[in-house]
Amino acid sequence: MFIILPLVSLSFSSLTEIRNPQQSTPDNTTISDISQIFGIDPITSQSNLLTDARNDFIESKIPVAFKLMNKSANVSCQMIIKQSGGGDYITIDAVFLQACSDGYEITLLDSEHIENLIVDQTSTILIKGQDTTSEQLQTIWKSGTGFSTSNTIKLQNGTLTINNINFLFVILSSIVYPTNSIILVEPQSNSFPSLFLDHCKFQGYGGDKTKISSMLILNSINQLQISYCNFSQAHSSNPFVFVCGYSSLTVENSNFTDLKSDEFEGAMYLHGEFIDSKVVIQNNRFVRCSAKDAGAIILTTALSGKQSSLQIIDNQFISCCGSYYGAILLTQLGKKNISLNNNIFQDNERIRQSSNFGCDVSVIYTQFLMPNANWEQYCKSALQGSKSNKPQSVNYIHYQPDEDIYGFFNLRSISGNCWDSQYQSWSDYSECVCTTQGHPNYCTCPSNEPTYTQEQCQFDKLPVCYGYSESTGGCKCSFGNYPSYCLCPLNNDNASYTQTQCEHEKQIANTPIQ
Repeated sequence: MFIILPLVSLSFSSLTEIRNPQQSTPDNTTISDISQIFGIDPITSQSNLLTDARNDFIESKIPVAFKLMNKSANVSCQMIIKQSGGGDYITIDAVFLQACSDGYEITLLDSEHIENLIVDQTSTILIKGQDTTSEQLQTIWKSGTGFSTSNTIKLQNGTLTINNINFLFVILSSIVYPTNSIILVEPQSNSFPSLFLDHCKFQGYGGDKTKISSMLILNSINQLQISYCNFSQAHSSNPFVFVCGYSSLTVENSNFTDLKSDEFEGAMYLHGEFIDSKVVIQNNRFVRCSAKDAGAIILTTALSGKQSSLQIIDNQFISCCGSYYGAILLTQLGKKNISLNNNIFQDNERIRQSSNFGCDVSVIYTQFLMPNANWEQYCKSALQGSKSNKPQSVNYIHYQPDEDIYGFFNLRSISGNCWDSQYQSWSDYSECVCTTQGHPNYCTCPSNEPTYTQEQCQFDKLPVCYGYSESTGGCKCSFGNYPSYCLCPLNNDNASYTQTQCEHEKQIANTPIQ
């Protein structure tokens, strides 16, 4: 299919101007038709055209026309954008004047691109920055600072893929642009756009400096995939990534670093409104993310569909904090396919909980479909394989009409050591390594710990003697309890109950009265 349209010089006033795609022309388009496009007498011969005074203008536009006319029906329109000149166009907006039924592939060649773009095409669009494999710097994309600058990109239709772009905010006269978000998804009626972000950066001005708006605000999106992206160095009164309504959502291999929100939502706020939705958040790092509710992730969804699933797996949550719920808050979860397996939680905080319990994950269930006795075990199974360096770091709450059920439990420790004895009743795990403060009978004694020998460890694991028969494997003496077979401490290191004291009292207890 051949495509023809007027090709004219564009000024920067067209940066925010949106046009409708033009119609394609029949397949018998010739060079003489191009002369008509540029207002040249169609009777003039092709050879005369090339010697006309206007040849420079024509020759600068003919390559673009040839590219469109000779395009195969199943190949996307490939365009070069260079605002400094020398490309096919100076704005992405101008490319959309071309009707490309098989999509657009747009490359930004400038080191810095300035444009506010509305995407209302129903086709597939790829926008990519400079190829950084040859050590070129990543293309920077900034918002304009005039009218229509609420969003750098507004996606209303179609499927948009953005690759290798560094999105930055702009400050002019104390106003930060864009004023709403870098990318906004706001569908037109009955459309559900899709967005794919690959190797992109979103950066603010630092955690305690100038406030930005949001990075992503995405409403009623069909498919969202964020891969190998960085969100960093920002302070806001909004969630940095807000998604409301999605069919499929994937965030993978990305970094969320130094993101400070003054409001309740932190780095990511996901609200599921579709009956069957799938969420995968995998292999990401959330570092120093903070907010009033939860610093890293808030997810609210009914997950009511049979095919609904939630996976938050293989992530790292480090030094994230929330005033009320810590790093992660999950609420209104149905008993569907939920996995929070194999995550690492380290040094997270729940500021308004003096004990810091529940600093990693809070799970709130507000429906009444689950048997009460299964709720704690359900949460433990969902978090299988996850580890923390804080005790009792998971808080589960099941709201009921009569009486709420809530509690805390431990994840496996990052060090592999058993939790201290005072926390063991909130779950400990087999094969954890014994310590001087935590040595349940199922723990494994350390093999190379000079300050805690295997001999001492094996003694600490012994039960206290009870009753009148010797326990298998032996048992320990205790105050006022000295059967003849009990074992005294190995040394006098514990001043509250020394070996000398034990042996003396044991001897007295087992000496017949004359």
